[in-house]
Amino acid sequence: ANPNVRRNAATIFIDAFPMQDPGLPLVELDALLQRQFDALGALLKDAAVSVRIVGVHGVFRVLALYWELIPPPTSAALLATLTQQLAYDASASTVRAAVVEGLKFLVAQATSESCIAALRGGAKSPLAAIAPLINDSSQRVRAATLDLLIELSKVRGFSWQSVVKVDVLVTRLPLEPAS
Repeated sequence: ANPNVRRNAATIFIDAFPMQDPGLPLVELDALLQRQFDALGALLKDAAVSVRIVGVHGVFRVLALYWELIPPPTSAALLATLTQQLAYDASASTVRAAVVEGLKFLVAQATSESCIAALRGGAKSPLAAIAPLINDSSQRVRAATLDLLIELSKVRGFSWQSVVKVDVLVTRLPLEPAS
């Protein structure tokens, strides 16, 4: 299928997530859900930028809505793909920006302490992986990173300074264009 068809199919799939058949036995329901998680992961690796962007937004939507129902290894794998690979997508700054915007959405929607704990995660934190984006070549990515830091400052018990150090921001500020 061409990228437009894949993008439209991805949009419908994400809107319908999770697809379930209540008549199936529990084992088959788990297998069906795992295939859906695998499909989400495949969207993140699609060759077309537009499909990857839909996949990024969709994965963050699914994570925000169903965090407690998703197995922790699956959430960790999706976050790792997003923050370690797609956040550094050399072919499209729009994909990089979508990852940071998605993280902001996840933080804003996080009602689960386990979600915040997974994002906090110390040196292996998904948020630590995006710290270099404050110096991204795209102004949109840098702005999205700052928006994420502002959103993190609203989370009780979470220090945005653990993501991007103040001295990095002070060094970056004079390099930004005046507006």
